[in-house]
Amino acid sequence: MKNITPRERFYGGSIAILVCMVALYIVSGIYGEEGLVGALFSHLHTVSLVGAIIIFVIITGTFAVQNKFYKGFRYGRIYATVMSKLEQQLLDAGYYQHDKAGRIRLPKITLTLSQDLTSGCIRIENCIKLDRSLEDLDLSAGIGKYVVERSYGAADRNQVVYEIYDFRTANSQIFNSFREYAEYCKSDEPYRLKIDARTELALQGMLIVGQTGTGKTYSLYGLILQMLLKPVTYNLYFADPKGSSLYALGQILGIKTNAVSVDDIIVALRAFHQKMMERRHKLQRYLADQIDADYRTFQMEPFVFVFDEFASFMGVVKTLDKGTRDQINVYLRDIVLLGRQLGFFLVVCMQKSDAELIPTALRDNLPIKIVLGMAEPTTYQTTYGAGFDPPKRIFDIGEGLIHAPGFGSKPKICAFPTLRFDIAQAAKKLRKE
Repeated sequence: MKNITPRERFYGGSIAILVCMVALYIVSGIYGEEGLVGALFSHLHTVSLVGAIIIFVIITGTFAVQNKFYKGFRYGRIYATVMSKLEQQLLDAGYYQHDKAGRIRLPKITLTLSQDLTSGCIRIENCIKLDRSLEDLDLSAGIGKYVVERSYGAADRNQVVYEIYDFRTANSQIFNSFREYAEYCKSDEPYRLKIDARTELALQGMLIVGQTGTGKTYSLYGLILQMLLKPVTYNLYFADPKGSSLYALGQILGIKTNAVSVDDIIVALRAFHQKMMERRHKLQRYLADQIDADYRTFQMEPFVFVFDEFASFMGVVKTLDKGTRDQINVYLRDIVLLGRQLGFFLVVCMQKSDAELIPTALRDNLPIKIVLGMAEPTTYQTTYGAGFDPPKRIFDIGEGLIHAPGFGSKPKICAFPTLRFDIAQAAKKLRKE
């Protein structure tokens, strides 16, 4: 026998009463004749009609308010569907308690959907009995077209929060022309970058990890084109030890610092570091009156050092003398520690993020961490922490996980745009402009 949720019990009982009232109205209308009996049936006829109308108004009004139809019919319809299915699934799975009268009591559930209905947040009331099991519960099977992106306990531990999204909108956007992509990148925020349709982040240091074929290079292309489309100038430094795609793009764009050899990369790092220290000295004068300000406050131009195939560079660095190695580590350390306030950022791309390929201190201090495609468990754990469990889904090209400040303890799913236009031609157009 199917378990009945409190919501279903309320509406079922109310509709049963409504049906009785309608039946009484019909019967009293048939037998309403002259005489005492006729007068009684006539009176019942009127009372049952009024009662049926009142009950109907109560049912529809409660349903409309409870399911937030005042936010729009589509919002209310989706809200009602998700809540009804979720409550039934929780009930069937045993996630309930009994009140003093022995009646089933489901934990309080709060659902909030975004304006475009592509994402939302579910909050479920926590209790000692359900605490651990609620945090480990994947609600995806019980919320229709939505899936859970990540879950965590609220700060006061009185609720468990589930961030959800419509899986049909999680696929990467496709841009068939550079003009279309440029329109998508338009923003009033010169110091923010769009990762995908759902995620826009402040410019920060970034680690992008992905094996060959995961879309890492094209994702990087998209970010670089986006930087060049900003109303403020982004001063770009490229380092590509293998002299492949990033170097070729740098040649087309006319990037002044487009290093390939280890010696040239070291020189570029030194120059980048020197520029940063010069700005630090300059900014100190401004910060005397605005302690919490940064480069954006004074509309300064950002500097970004894009480093592809970082593991290849570090492999050669290990063969150099200790003094050179130490100096390189100082450059990298200063950039990731001081750069955020000064507007100097490091974007590191590599196939794995293991400790022997990238210094742990450097990796841990790159705020934005992205793993594209299906990576090995060790890659997820070195990037996101030892306790992180690999995702239980298959990622397509350009899709993966991203973590950034403000995301909580768990990363989110991301899907970089698919660029189906000639990157070289787009780069040439930008250079002319």
